[in-house]
Amino acid sequence: MEDQTILQEMLQIMKSLERRMDSFEKRMDSFEKRMDSFEKRLDSMEHSLETVQKDIRSIKQDIETLDTRQRAVSSTLETVTNRNISIIAENHIELNKKLYQILETENDVVLYKITTNRHTDLLDNLEQRVAALETAREGRFPA
Repeated sequence: MEDQTILQEMLQIMKSLERRMDSFEKRMDSFEKRMDSFEKRLDSMEHSLETVQKDIRSIKQDIETLDTRQRAVSSTLETVTNRNISIIAENHIELNKKLYQILETENDVVLYKITTNRHTDLLDNLEQRVAALETAREGRFPA
C-alpha cells in the first residue's frame, strides 16, 4: 500500500500541477490577448504619429512658401512704393512751382488791372479837364 499511497499522492500532485498549468495557460492566453491588443493600439498610434508628422511637414512647407511670398511682396512694396513716393514727391514739387508761377502771374494781372483802372481814371479826369478847357477857350475866343 505504501506504493499505492505514493502513487496517489503523486497523482494528486500531478493533478494539482495540471490545474496550475491550466490556470497558468489561461493567464498566458489572457496576457497574449492583452499584448495583441496593446500591439494593435501601438500600431494605431504609430500610424497616427506618421500622419501627424506628414501634416507637420506639409505645414512647414506651406509656411516656407508663405514666407517666401511675403518676402517677395515686401521687397516689391518697398521698391515700388518708394519709387512711387519719389515720383509723387517730384510731381508735387513741380506742381508747387507751377502754382507759385500762376500765383505770381495772377498777382501781376491784378496789379496791371489796378494800374489800368488808375490810368483810366486819370485819362477820364484829363479828358474832363481838356473838355472844360476847350469849353472855356471857346467862350473866350470865339471863332
